[in-house]
Amino acid sequence: MEPRAVKSNLVLILDYGSQYTHLITRRIRSLSVFSLCISGTSSLKSITDLDPTVIILSGGPHSVHAANAPCFPTGFVEYVESKGVYVLGICYGLQLIVERLGGEVRVGEEQEYGRMEIEVEKSCGLFANKEVGARQVVWMSHGDEAKKLPDGFEVVARSQQGSVAALENRARRFYGLQYHPELMEAPGAWKIAWAVLRRKVIKLTAGRGHWLGSARALTILGKGPWAPAGLPPSLFFSP
Repeated sequence: MEPRAVKSNLVLILDYGSQYTHLITRRIRSLSVFSLCISGTSSLKSITDLDPTVIILSGGPHSVHAANAPCFPTGFVEYVESKGVYVLGICYGLQLIVERLGGEVRVGEEQEYGRMEIEVEKSCGLFANKEVGARQVVWMSHGDEAKKLPDGFEVVARSQQGSVAALENRARRFYGLQYHPELMEAPGAWKIAWAVLRRKVIKLTAGRGHWLGSARALTILGKGPWAPAGLPPSLFFSP
């Protein structure tokens, strides 16, 4: 089934209990793009009724192996793939993607907390922005980590310890960041925070931009200095 044409500009955040989730919503709204945060255990109907273009799975204090660990609803993967919705998992959200799509998450040999340097793969879709260097400083806060990726996924960034820092499956529109791009403590994180929201994710055009301020329009439409190289029109969140 072909993905539907983009009809809404909603970035929907599914909240899995991270103390930073409210920052994701705030960062997006500060760029005049509408975002909404709901419980990560909301029903599939609650999600489909909102008709999001992008869904962000937040971080959280849980392990995907814990009894009653929160997760997106049954039918979620089928829905986002049939509708062409882009999905970005952050920290726990990345681990949910890995575990639920057939990969493996284990307790990390070395837990990673605080500022960390990662090395990114420049040829991938996630870090296509010309401003993103091969090495970036980001903010980590996790004990579990992805050990085996689902079929079709690629590791596109690793930490100094060699753990998966970012992954993607461009064909299925699934992306994951093990670090917290919504935090400002790490200076490099904001440059690469929202590169996943790239070409054709959200088409903000004249007459549809109730949340779109003219000063931000050029960046969001892929014409500003932070726009992903060669990928206009794009929604790209800049610092």
